[in-house]
Amino acid sequence: HLGTAEYSGATSVTSLSEDDSGTGDLILNTPREQLKRRALRNQSLLLLLLENEICRMATWANPTDQKIGYFPDVTRFARNAEMTESGWQNLVVDAWVADPRLAVQLTQRFSHPAVKRELTSLICKFPGELVKEPDALPLLIEQLRAGGAPGQPSATAASQGHLSLSKSAMRNSSNGDAAVAVGSPSGMFNNLAAPLTFREQKFLMYWSAVPPITSTAYLASPHSRNPLALQYAMRALECFPVDVTFFYIPQLVQALRHDQSGYVERAIISSAKISQHFAHQIIWNMKANMFKDEDSLVADSLKPSLDRVVEQIVDGLSGDDRVYYEKEFNFFGE
Repeated sequence: HLGTAEYSGATSVTSLSEDDSGTGDLILNTPREQLKRRALRNQSLLLLLLENEICRMATWANPTDQKIGYFPDVTRFARNAEMTESGWQNLVVDAWVADPRLAVQLTQRFSHPAVKRELTSLICKFPGELVKEPDALPLLIEQLRAGGAPGQPSATAASQGHLSLSKSAMRNSSNGDAAVAVGSPSGMFNNLAAPLTFREQKFLMYWSAVPPITSTAYLASPHSRNPLALQYAMRALECFPVDVTFFYIPQLVQALRHDQSGYVERAIISSAKISQHFAHQIIWNMKANMFKDEDSLVADSLKPSLDRVVEQIVDGLSGDDRVYYEKEFNFFGE
């Protein structure tokens, strides 16, 4: 129960403190007290994670919670007190200080809204810490707003100013008595209602590639209207060979509905030039999506785009590839 004792009823790791001049100061304890406090918080974090893993394994081993004599009683590992809002916040910050990659995985173990909210805040403020962690990207992408143009800071962010808190400073301030000065009494991270500024969005250009199923989902979503998000999704998709993207042809075809910049169309044509198998399969899929009804009487709004892409793919075929294409499609056309 040590993990719960540390986080239940705990005060927030971020609080306000102002000196007589009205400017905030970072309150630091002695190095010995800082190390002691840090060790206790790391211990509490580890115990809480162990408790969660034990309960998870027990659920897998005994999903119906039957009373089995040889099965150990795991209720003694359960928390004896509910964690407060600030306790969940402290949990996320402690995990972030230990390793941001550890903090990202907390959302898979704890479903409390405060966990996702605090983690999203940290990712938006320090995106450079996780550019090599694809699992963290969805939390950053969720904060994109369709109307937010890169390079234009939001009004909320402008009123609060930039928060220049490094990871080392977070280590010093993560003890319970530390206070961090911020420009708004709402707390340390409270500008998520506004679009992300270019400062945060630019890290999309360096983020590790997400799987093709995720990148194609971004291409077919309103996020594709954001130039940086669109470029990232295309770069992530191009990181995988055509043999892999072949399995996501239906998603690529539907992504043409949101392809205002022509990125998806060019990617499809380029992939078709590399793989004849890809070219034939995507032509079949496009032909199947040109009409809304089975009698091919009601044309889909996507049909002009599909006709244009099919024409360009076919025009790019030559020699034996063109002969094979004509034999295959003429046979089925008859």
